[in-house]
Amino acid sequence: MEMATATDGRSSVRGLLAFLTHIHRTLDNTDASDPYVGHLNPLLVASQGDVLSLVASYFDGRVPLVFAATFAAARVFAEVRGSVRCGNVMLSLEPKADDLVQRVATSTPTPNPNDLDYVTWWIEKCAMPLAFEEESLKEPLRLDHPVFHRLRYLSVVEWVPRVYLGPGVMTQLKQLRIGADAFMALATSPDQLTQLQALTIWAYTPECWAALTQLPCLTYLALAGDVNELPMEEVQSAASLRTIDVTGGTLTRLSGFDRCANLQELLLFNCYGVADLSPVGEATRLRMIDIGSCSVSSIAGLRKCRGLEHVSFNECGGLTDLSPLAGLEDLTGVWASSSGITNVGRLATCPLLETLVVSYCMGLTDLSPLAGAPALERVDAYSSGVQSISFVGRSLALTELNVSGCADIEDIPPLPTGAPLRVLRCGGTRVRSIAPLISCAALEYLEVNGNLLLEDLSPLRHLTQLKEIHANGSGVRRLDGLHRCASLYLVNFQNCQSLTSLETLAGAPHLRTVYAFGSGLTSVAGLARCPELEEIDVRECRRLVDLSPLAGAPQLHTVIAAGSAVANVHGLAECPALREIDFSGCTQLKDVSSLARSPSLRTLLASRSGVCNVAGLETCESLVRVDFSRCVGIQNLTALNTAVRMRASGSSVIGD
Repeated sequence: MEMATATDGRSSVRGLLAFLTHIHRTLDNTDASDPYVGHLNPLLVASQGDVLSLVASYFDGRVPLVFAATFAAARVFAEVRGSVRCGNVMLSLEPKADDLVQRVATSTPTPNPNDLDYVTWWIEKCAMPLAFEEESLKEPLRLDHPVFHRLRYLSVVEWVPRVYLGPGVMTQLKQLRIGADAFMALATSPDQLTQLQALTIWAYTPECWAALTQLPCLTYLALAGDVNELPMEEVQSAASLRTIDVTGGTLTRLSGFDRCANLQELLLFNCYGVADLSPVGEATRLRMIDIGSCSVSSIAGLRKCRGLEHVSFNECGGLTDLSPLAGLEDLTGVWASSSGITNVGRLATCPLLETLVVSYCMGLTDLSPLAGAPALERVDAYSSGVQSISFVGRSLALTELNVSGCADIEDIPPLPTGAPLRVLRCGGTRVRSIAPLISCAALEYLEVNGNLLLEDLSPLRHLTQLKEIHANGSGVRRLDGLHRCASLYLVNFQNCQSLTSLETLAGAPHLRTVYAFGSGLTSVAGLARCPELEEIDVRECRRLVDLSPLAGAPQLHTVIAAGSAVANVHGLAECPALREIDFSGCTQLKDVSSLARSPSLRTLLASRSGVCNVAGLETCESLVRVDFSRCVGIQNLTALNTAVRMRASGSSVIGD
């Protein structure tokens, strides 16, 4: 890894900035940016291998902050280690818009000038724009130190009543997030803020309007507070605005949107006075509209916005009809959760529509107008009033459907061979047969939780792509042939009282997790023949007595049987990977001495159980945590406690 040195002058600075920019573009917003994940280890190794970086790692306080400026390796080392701080001043590199900026943070209203002096050398050498963000202060903030002449991004919370900046700094700001009081107290005339592109005003009051209308170059405007009107014809920067975001207030007047020639995004939240979006339709270049918890009842005016791609009307109870969106050629997503929607109109005529979310729309009973939608991939109608999903058979692109909680749905319609459906959630319905799913060779995930009328899952046996089955609280009792599901790795049969056996899963090649909490299981026979089985949960299985059929399961590492009727655990010691067992509350269990031969057992929990024989457990070399509290049948745990404490200092060892 090539690093710039301090002796290279300006060229070294350019190299350093290029290097840091590359690092952030590559790693930002990924797990790799977290030093604890370990992806940055090669970078740290390279940095630490350099003598100067090694020296830097031994400094503390102010020194690393300045020393880190000498060359890229030391700077990256300091950044990753989180040691870039000086007194109450902290530095970090962050992407902002199109810039890689030096973010400055402080915990006091007036940063210590001496600390800022130490920071200045690094900042001036890099010639990077500054960002200052403060999230907790309630006092006036003073940022008049010379170092802030590079300030381009300023964000303070609404409680800061005033911000003091050095001469000319305000006119260079590109982004400003500020409370209404501090905004009104700014000494600079709004028409001089020619660099300001993004403005957010917290706790907005109408008194701010006159000043913000004079800002000449805004592309982003966000107002949160008492907003009662948006007369865009008064806004000097209306033509350059790309995003308007308004939250709260008694907004009733929308006008002048024909002046917003480049507006692409409009967001309105908790604006209960807005009923008609017709004025918004004059902004014909809109691509995204997000209206939440508003009183909107008419969207007819949006027909003019032919470039709309995403629309959202979540929690708009007055909106009943989406048909004005019909035929929009670029529309890909519609969200209208918890709205008053009763009609999805002619959305099938939107050639690119991929996603429709109408969950909790109790007035919506019919999805048939969606039949034939050429690009529709995902429909979420969770807990809506939908009564039929007959449209699915003619939705040739549909890959994900959620109609769980739609209590009036009684059946799954016939599906064409090769139907692309990958995810189906239809729990809480009256579906009694899943036979039509035989045609869904691509199905990966099935959820039928709470379907009391559904008894037979055997039609799934030929689905080689099926990975997860969730049938919690259903009437399932038959699983014939599911061992043939070559991709199946998780089954959830919690509270399935009619299910007594899992033997038909024997040999499932990739089954890893079995949840059968509170089910009617009487046997776990066959599961030991699942070569990748790792975890089984049979808590509260009141008819399950014997776990010995699990003997020899090669990958099994966790058995949870708390509150069950388990009395026989012989054979579990033959599970070579078994690490954790929970028998808490198993009052029928008396003897766990056979577990002393477990080669990998680390945790054994059996509080409030009937265990009275723990002989030999002190010889279980991997055991580091046991809990036999409130086991009245155990006379002496001294030897076991001593052995476990010796193996794992600080481990939890609980006796009577």
